[in-house]
Amino acid sequence: MRPLVDAGRVFTAVPPLHRVVVMNHGVIEQIDTPDAVYNRPASAFVCDFLGNANKLDCTIVGGAVEIGGHRIENTAPPASDGRGVAFIRPHEFDIAAAGQPGVPVTLRRLTRTGPMAALDCLTESGALIEMTTIEPPTGLLPGAALTLVPRRVRAYSA
Repeated sequence: MRPLVDAGRVFTAVPPLHRVVVMNHGVIEQIDTPDAVYNRPASAFVCDFLGNANKLDCTIVGGAVEIGGHRIENTAPPASDGRGVAFIRPHEFDIAAAGQPGVPVTLRRLTRTGPMAALDCLTESGALIEMTTIEPPTGLLPGAALTLVPRRVRAYSA
């Protein structure tokens, strides 16, 4: 760090972070760039710790994740086949018609802010899924049946 002087005041310039460390009870979970830690978390702990994410039960098969009949590449580190937990951030869903492969939900609430919209949806088991989108389909009303299709999933063995 180097001090900067401006109109008699002293400031300290802090260089941008190149690497961050995420620890869990004193144990290092991941050391990486901020972008990598957010987009490619090394563990379920790191994924849950950084950023808002929906957690859904899934099945991991051969490096892919199956949720509601929809199969997508797992962007997390390799996980064992079997039951898993999928982390999907609110902006990583597309909306499809009910009955399509994906996560069947019922729209609980739609909040618009300009072109952006936040949707609160309930799965068939009653779990809440938060989703954000630009320009949601017109005519969406609470109670509507939809399918949320994940575009990106990070799944870890359960």
